[in-house]
Amino acid sequence: MKSSQEPFSVFLQSNRVTLKMDVSHTEHSHVIGKGGNNIKRVMTETGCHIHFPDSNRGSNLQEKSNQVSIAGQPEGVEIARAQIR
Repeated sequence: MKSSQEPFSVFLQSNRVTLKMDVSHTEHSHVIGKGGNNIKRVMTETGCHIHFPDSNRGSNLQEKSNQVSIAGQPEGVEIARAQIR
């Protein structure tokens, strides 16, 4: 799963980190998988919470966001990032 660009930012919160990365909104459904199975597996394996923007549920293309947030322990966030890209 590729992103067109790889800009990201990391916010530290105690020993947890939050990584915000760009994944094309057209790839979100593929990353999430049927019934959420792909993303649930990644979250279970890494212990991370992964958030996709709610703005992508509508049909207005101008409001679509590519930003995906991954929060958890640094090691898990890095593994989740690699699996999502």
